[in-house]
Amino acid sequence: MMAYPRGPGGPPTRRSYHDDYNYEYDCQRGPMQQPFMPGRWPQGPVHPAMTIDVEKPVDANCGELRLRDRGITVHMTGRVQYQRLNRFICLRDSHGTTQLVALEERLDLIKRIRNIPLDSHIEIIGLVERRPANTINTTMATGEIEVIINEILDVAAPKRKLYEPSGEEVAGRTGKKARSSILITSGEIAHCGTEAVRRRFLQRSHNCGELNESKVNMDVTLCGWIESKRNERFVVLRDGYGAAQLVINPIDFAVSRVVQNAEPNTLLTVRGRVSMRPSHQRNTRMATGNIEVKVSSVEIIDPNEPVTDDMLDVSSNKMELQEPQSNLSSGDVNSYCERTHTCGQLRGSDVGKDVVLCGWLASQRTNRFATIRDGHGTTQLLIPTTLEPTLGKILEQTTLESVIKVTGTVCARPPEQVTDKLATGEVEVVLKDFILLNPAKKEMPFLVREHNRPKEPLRMKYRYIDLRFSDMQYRLRLRSRVLMKMREFLINQRGFTEVETPTLFRRTPGGAQEYIVPTRTEDRFYSLVQSPQQLKQLLMVGAMDRYFQVARCYRDEGARPDRQPEFTQMDIELSFTDRDSILSLVEELLKASWPEELKTLHTPFPVLTYHDAMHSYGSDKPDLSFDKKLTDINGLISGDKKMPLPQNPQDVGNFTAKALVIGSNDNVSKLNSSFKECEELLKSKSKAKLFMVKCGANNWRQAMEASLTFVNVDQLKDLLDLSMPCTVVVGIGKDTEVLP
Repeated sequence: MMAYPRGPGGPPTRRSYHDDYNYEYDCQRGPMQQPFMPGRWPQGPVHPAMTIDVEKPVDANCGELRLRDRGITVHMTGRVQYQRLNRFICLRDSHGTTQLVALEERLDLIKRIRNIPLDSHIEIIGLVERRPANTINTTMATGEIEVIINEILDVAAPKRKLYEPSGEEVAGRTGKKARSSILITSGEIAHCGTEAVRRRFLQRSHNCGELNESKVNMDVTLCGWIESKRNERFVVLRDGYGAAQLVINPIDFAVSRVVQNAEPNTLLTVRGRVSMRPSHQRNTRMATGNIEVKVSSVEIIDPNEPVTDDMLDVSSNKMELQEPQSNLSSGDVNSYCERTHTCGQLRGSDVGKDVVLCGWLASQRTNRFATIRDGHGTTQLLIPTTLEPTLGKILEQTTLESVIKVTGTVCARPPEQVTDKLATGEVEVVLKDFILLNPAKKEMPFLVREHNRPKEPLRMKYRYIDLRFSDMQYRLRLRSRVLMKMREFLINQRGFTEVETPTLFRRTPGGAQEYIVPTRTEDRFYSLVQSPQQLKQLLMVGAMDRYFQVARCYRDEGARPDRQPEFTQMDIELSFTDRDSILSLVEELLKASWPEELKTLHTPFPVLTYHDAMHSYGSDKPDLSFDKKLTDINGLISGDKKMPLPQNPQDVGNFTAKALVIGSNDNVSKLNSSFKECEELLKSKSKAKLFMVKCGANNWRQAMEASLTFVNVDQLKDLLDLSMPCTVVVGIGKDTEVLP
């Protein structure tokens, strides 16, 4: 075990300024039940093994370490009494308390400590060191030393029942844990030689690691293997989640005889009742050290046991706890493929199945863990220790984004590793085989990572890599589903006919230029269609009265945000109709094809006339999410030298004055440059006037009176309902010049 470097005669390097603390250990938790008080501290020597400088960590409890043990690497377990600054932990067991410290350089440990709840059971390896002189705590037997954490081996969070304020137990908040508790883990897969043994594990009611005080007096069914026996009355049963102590009644000769003849690692199915251990027998080294299971019946599992009919009918109360399988149908998605499931399809109900996955290697760590990704999701892979020399070496040499094919068994993740960020976050696949189908280059242009995502030019250059991102996959699949729903609605419900029209056509001069395609005949050319307009009109003439097409259109226009050289449109034409019928058709089409995962589409749609759109928004295609409309201030205008009113009677009807209010919270950084551009354009091509007034909280009146001399500022403030500070833009002139 590597120890962190120490300065000459001092503690490990790099402690932060937070170490200058004068901290009383009972300030947060109140009077502590400290077993070590001055005059009662045990002064005997530490275990002799602790005085020998060996690389193997020495087991130590939380009350026996002293200054003479400095420099020893120790292995400790206990419960977190409290933690502070995300670096310091007070670890407690039945012998006392010890302070644990994570060095500032160990960001991985600091992040993990931050997420450890109080009263969690943890297991660590660390180095005993002297505390800084100003941090020595004389109220603790171990107050002169601290343990620098090298590694956190295990964390078991406290499990407590949840209650509402009314006192009723919360049901459903622990549902996910309940579903995970009976699923087979990778450690259990190694003991499951046959399908029958796997089904035995699935028939248990609880796992050994989740038993705690809240389950006292509960009847449980456990499945696991014997880890140790003591006095033929006490047995430690272990499964993939943890260990629990079993207590055998010596009067029950049937159970005693079975346990007496069982060897270590023998598989057992145990039924019993959870009870509290006597206080003097509680074991702080076990997450379940406060309870024990009094056995009522026990059965040895034959590793070669065949599957029986009662195993096939797993009780409904067990299976209903498991998450239902994905909506994706394995027969549809995986037909004609070598894979059995997609990488986003596996769930808790698939635990125990042998699967084949194909996809791209997304990540790998420690040559044991990897993730495989395809267009449907991501699944974690685990290489068992028995295959680590072979498969681990292959994984180490495989570059990221290589195409791979894996075979393995689905198992449950440990509870602390279950994640909601992945649809498959409840399970992992223990590998049996790993095949590299197509290696990727070592120097990829970029990796498929959400953080530090490359900019668009690089993504466009390597579009085939960019399409592997989940959002790109989602958009393409969403587009496909929407088009399919449109086709179903138009064909099955409205009697339309889909007709493909030619792309190569003759010239149809119009607003945009056309793409010219040469032919084999000299001086003869085709033109790519700008739209199927003429062709669909021919269909109408030919009595094809209801037509639609997902049409490709080509227009040789300059690059603009709302223009593309080629695009796809849903092209619809029908005979014997009117304007309102067309509007109803489009509304029903959008409602029928609207994706379920998006916000609800409310109908009927609001209707705006061209006049209302221009006078309220100044655009014939307004963005209705922009809630700031143009306000008509014609009635407030009075002519002056700066802004004379029109004298010609026919101009009075075309005269308009509009105002737009921009709040202080809106982005006005580009407003000044845009305003200057508009002013220059108006000076050269129009007689209309444009004013912009920035109104502060205190000087709004002076600012408005200086610029808007032709209007009563008080009336304007009331009409626009101004909230200072803000910016007011006013345009005055002919209707055709003020509005675009």
